[in-house]
Parts: sequence; C-alpha cells; structure tokens
Amino acid sequence: MMFKKFIPNYHYKSIFTIDYNKFKDMGIKYIMFDLDNTLIPYHETLPNEELIKLKEKLQSDFKLMIVSNSHKERVKKFALEFAIPYVQFAKKPFKSGFKRAIEYFNITDNKTVLFIGDQLLTDIFGSNC
Repeated sequence: MMFKKFIPNYHYKSIFTIDYNKFKDMGIKYIMFDLDNTLIPYHETLPNEELIKLKEKLQSDFKLMIVSNSHKERVKKFALEFAIPYVQFAKKPFKSGFKRAIEYFNITDNKTVLFIGDQLLTDIFGSNC
C-alpha cells in the first residue's frame, strides 16, 4: 500500500527524546537528519550547546549526516560548524539526495540507516521509498 510510506515507523516529540540505544541494538549504524525544524528551527543558523552534546554522544555509535532540501548557504555553514557531512538541495522526496548520502558512506544495507525528519511528504515518504 502506497499510503503506508507516509506513516513514520517511529514518532518522538523531539530528537532529544529518541531512544538511540534502541536503534543501535537494532543494527542502525547511520543516522541522517533533516536540518530545518528537525535539528534546528528555520530561523536559527548554528548548532546550540544541547545539540552539540547530542552529536558527541551519538558519534560514538553512529555515523551522522544532514540531508536537506535547502540549497542555501546556511546548510553548509551549519554542517561545517557541526562538523558532520551533508547533502544540500537533496530534492526530497525524490531518491537522488538519499542516494548521494548512501553513496557518501558506501552503505550496502539500507536497514542500517535511520532517517530523522519532520515532514511527511519530503522526509517520511522520501526515506520510506
């Protein structure tokens, strides 16, 4: 059923309430984040202290990346400051941005990837496809 692809596998209030150990135990090795309204509100441009602490905790178990539809310089600026790789202008929900991220890490098993985003069409549907 096509509509199932619009339904997230998991739902959390924020990225700070996710049980990342659960995903580690499930074999997740890569976490890809949407930027706008997932990692930071749209009006912010740099990572805050809470986000930096989360990244430091996650990097011991996962490889991290930003996959954003934005083509603005803010994606690059944020990712460089946050010190993780990124794909900008990903064209989600189409596959090209997700493929670039997968190729960057040379991922051979999509079941080892967790995508975290806030939008049903671009993030959830795109990553489920």
